[in-house]
Amino acid sequence: MPIRLLRGALASLAFVVAALFAVSAFADDVMAVPDSGNLVDYRGQDGATGTFRITGATDGTVYGTGIYTDDSDLATAAVHAGLVRPGETRDLTIEILPGRAGYQGSGRNGIRSGDYGQWEGSFKFLDSASAADAAPRGRTLPDPGDLRGYRANVGQTLNFSVTGTTDGVIYGDGVYTDDSTLATAAVHAGLLAPGQRGVIAVVVMPGQQHYVGATRNNIDSRDYGAWDGSYRFAAAPAPAQSPDAIPDPGNLTAYRGRNGQVFKFSVVGNAQGTVYGDGIYTDDSRLAAAAVHAGVLGNGESGIVAVEIMPGEQHYDSAYRNGINSLDYNAWQGSYRFVQQ
Repeated sequence: MPIRLLRGALASLAFVVAALFAVSAFADDVMAVPDSGNLVDYRGQDGATGTFRITGATDGTVYGTGIYTDDSDLATAAVHAGLVRPGETRDLTIEILPGRAGYQGSGRNGIRSGDYGQWEGSFKFLDSASAADAAPRGRTLPDPGDLRGYRANVGQTLNFSVTGTTDGVIYGDGVYTDDSTLATAAVHAGLLAPGQRGVIAVVVMPGQQHYVGATRNNIDSRDYGAWDGSYRFAAAPAPAQSPDAIPDPGNLTAYRGRNGQVFKFSVVGNAQGTVYGDGIYTDDSRLAAAAVHAGVLGNGESGIVAVEIMPGEQHYDSAYRNGINSLDYNAWQGSYRFVQQ
């Protein structure tokens, strides 16, 4: 018999024997993960079950959710399923399944599994009714870098052990895009100092239409448009809100033509950003900076501002006010001004 076929036959026999031992709950029924890190060697033994000793990892490739392709890295799939933490070792029971016509990827527990089409073999963990349960609530998780892998956990509060840093890139203020560096956002929010280690609680949020940057604790966060996932810190105050206030849209070009209407916006004043005009501003002027320029908000102050939409002007004057130099500009299609509430 060729060596390759002999190896496969012995592996198959070992799996069947381990499955029989599992029924009797013998102590020696637990198998090591194959050197390949996956279960391709057990393909075709549909319905067979066995117990493997698995140490969670985050560096492998995984396809599917709940049911995984048999070439998925077993240690990483176990973390994705919420059954072990990275570096934690547990004995997990697995059932071999036939191939499927398609596999749906997802982000769970810091792991992003991939989509895939038809594949010849699959497996699932029997230690959980579904891979979607057992989100790591109440546990302290290692720093994942950012929160993209937790996009499916909207509404949950997760704890991470993080060391503050100023090196990462972040977008937003109070609410951050989920690709923002967690350790840098924690410093920006004032929860950690650079180099300080601590456990921070993070609320996973849905995507926002716009993120407004701000300078806080010597870190510049950036503006961004629509993004699919967000987070905020549970210990940090949420941006000021009002039942009839609209989140800061960045600028007011989307409101052009609604002349005479007054809108209320929830804004954090920011001295950074381009502003054209004085008292009456071009509608592409940054709202948070114009509010500081107009004296409606201080730099970093949260509040509700009332804005009247106006038609375009033939000219906009510049002025230096409240630490901001606005610019002059000629004819523009839309304007706004701040009004008393």
